[in-house]
Amino acid sequence: MSVWLSPLKSIRRECLFCMSGSRSLVKNCPSTACRLWPYRLGKRPTSGAHRPLRAIRKHCLACAGSSDAVRNCDGKLLDGEICPLRRLRFGKNPARRHDRKPMLPVQEAIEARSHRRVMPSKPSLKTGEGYGQGSG
Repeated sequence: MSVWLSPLKSIRRECLFCMSGSRSLVKNCPSTACRLWPYRLGKRPTSGAHRPLRAIRKHCLACAGSSDAVRNCDGKLLDGEICPLRRLRFGKNPARRHDRKPMLPVQEAIEARSHRRVMPSKPSLKTGEGYGQGSG
């Protein structure tokens, strides 16, 4: 699967795989104990907390058996395709990483604030004086 799906769409695809591609079986799924059951239609549930990534993480732990097995999961399904939940198996959405700024250790953050960069003055078109030179 080359296209990255949202967590809800990934769950929907996993449920379709589980029910052999039958939309009606997914809609009427009897496996209410499954962690993915509230999200099986690819939409937010109407009640309860909305945490599809947490549900995916717990589903992967149940499928693989241990944290090490989840970490080493190659995601290959019986039909040769890759599991749509594989990239989300750690309970984090890698598509959202670009939104977050990297966290700095406390000491580096303090040093970054104390060493503020002084920007040179802009060059003047009238006088021809440039960066770092005196104005006037």
